[in-house]
Amino acid sequence: MRLFIQIIFAILLTLGWEFIKGAILNGDSFSDTSNHLREELIEKHSWVAVCKFLIIFLCFFLTLLSLSLAKRSESLAKKINKAIQKHELLSDESDQAIVVKDYIPRAGEQVISVSELAEKLQTDIDALNSSRTDYINKRAKNYVLSVVQTYRQTQSINDTELDLQRSTEQLYDEWLMWLTWPNFSRVALPMLGFLGTIIGIMVSMIELAEKIKGKSDPEEMRGAIIELINDIGVAFDTTLIALVMAFIVFAFTTNAQRRLWFVAEHCQLATEPVIRRMKIPNWTKRTDYILEQLVRNAHQKFLNEISREDTGRGS
Repeated sequence: MRLFIQIIFAILLTLGWEFIKGAILNGDSFSDTSNHLREELIEKHSWVAVCKFLIIFLCFFLTLLSLSLAKRSESLAKKINKAIQKHELLSDESDQAIVVKDYIPRAGEQVISVSELAEKLQTDIDALNSSRTDYINKRAKNYVLSVVQTYRQTQSINDTELDLQRSTEQLYDEWLMWLTWPNFSRVALPMLGFLGTIIGIMVSMIELAEKIKGKSDPEEMRGAIIELINDIGVAFDTTLIALVMAFIVFAFTTNAQRRLWFVAEHCQLATEPVIRRMKIPNWTKRTDYILEQLVRNAHQKFLNEISREDTGRGS
């Protein structure tokens, strides 16, 4: 239904351009422009006019379709961001620490196993996959699950944050795929307009050759050449419209890419509550303590050796 509306609107824009151009350039009234279009498209079957009309229609249609897809991709990204922020695991109200099996809770500390959270999330995702619906919630849960799974496997908060950054970039790349058609349109539109101009000139030259063939009257040849110049001027309409539409699509697509990255960053910031609740395993704390003691002892030993050397030199 949306595609049908865009087609109708593109046809109206094409007709509107013809009426505006006729009123501005030639001072034609609405009825004069209507008669001229009917004469060119229906009665004379002018290939120049038909090609020009179809290509201008395609330019408007591609523009409308691209703007619609860019807006829709941004809307879907915002819905996914909202679904991530509403996830119960990311609620600031929860005070349960997310722990792995090697973490020993302090007295009175409320904890929840990361394995239990991962299994719960996976169960929810499997249920969504079986229904093949609700893409937004499924993508949001997958994003949160990637954070939990990384912490479960690495038992490192730093590694979890690095993997979260990679997941955010993958999410952004996935959203950029939704802009494939707008990116194609902003490249194809100028070429489409140039194609319309080339077709218009080519057909006009062929018609000119047929009109002046076997004629020697200068006035008739002059009229044919003037008609050719008018047809070529009409053919350049396609390039003008295509370049303007390409600029509009380029501006909207670039802005959509910027806003999609802004939304992706918000998705990453939304996971801060769950990162804050993750606890470093006790064996990791013990390892850090041992390494710190080794470095401290090695440094002290180095200082003692320097002190003995200075003492020996002084004596």
